[in-house]
This record gives sequence, C-alpha cells and structure tokens, in this order.
Amino acid sequence: MSGDLEITIPNLDEVLAKWKRLEGKEQQKAARTATSKMAQLYRRELKASAPKNTGNLRKHIRMKVRKGRSFTGIWAKVGVLKGKDPKVYPYYAYFLEYGTSGHSLNARGAKHSAFDGSVYGAVEHPGHRAKPFLRPTFSRHKSAAVGVGSSAFIKWVQKVAK
Repeated sequence: MSGDLEITIPNLDEVLAKWKRLEGKEQQKAARTATSKMAQLYRRELKASAPKNTGNLRKHIRMKVRKGRSFTGIWAKVGVLKGKDPKVYPYYAYFLEYGTSGHSLNARGAKHSAFDGSVYGAVEHPGHRAKPFLRPTFSRHKSAAVGVGSSAFIKWVQKVAK
C-alpha cells in the first residue's frame, strides 16, 4: 500500500521564495491552511468508505490540526478519534481494520449460550476477517490530498505575499 509519491508543483521556487519573505505567523497560517485542506479531504473520504451499521463509527471520524514543536511545523490527525463522551467511542474500529484471530470465550462461573440454544462453559470464537477502510482510503487519496494541500498553500502565499 505504501509507495513513492512524485509531486510536481509548478513555480515551486518562486512560491517558496515568497513564503520565506512572509512573517512567521503568516508562514504558519499558510502551512496550517494547506494541512487543514488535506485533512478535510481525508476525513470526507474516510466517512464515505467507513462501514455503516449504527453510524457511530462514521460520527467519530474526525480531524485535528495542531501546531508542532517548530514554529511553522503543523501536523494533522485524521481517523477514528475519541470525542467528548468516551462511552460511545467505537473501539471496534481497530478490529474492523485489522481483524481478530480465533479465540476461546470462557465462562467465569456462568454458562455461555450458543445460537442453537445450547449452553456451554466455553465457546470457540472463529475470529473476524479484516475489513480495512482506513489504510486503503489513505493510499487511494494521497496524491489528491497533496494536490489539494499544495494548491491551498500556493493560493495562500500568492494572496498574502504580493
């Protein structure tokens, strides 16, 4: 899924020269705008490709854009993120993405019921096949995201550094 991505940005030298002439806060705004645009594209595509049962998983596909340690360093996090109410966090997103192996469900003092109505002390769960949606979506849309981010960056720099 991962591979090299070749990007060609027209007039990159000219844009970077203008960007370097900007004040630090304006440089940061340009980087944040570009990063935010890329994250928005990923969030939209992830919501469209996420499995929908109750809608809880799609509701928790979010993005965060923050300032990094360096002054102009900006990072974005896009994926299944916790919200204000941790009780409804879809922890099962990891299981959907990577699957689970077969395992035994042992009763602790109680008995397990099977689908046929029988009762057992232990049940063998066959596991769950992986149904990835995060990684394929990121791989499919990385060049589009870079295109959106670079065009947002160029527009910002051209608008501010006249």
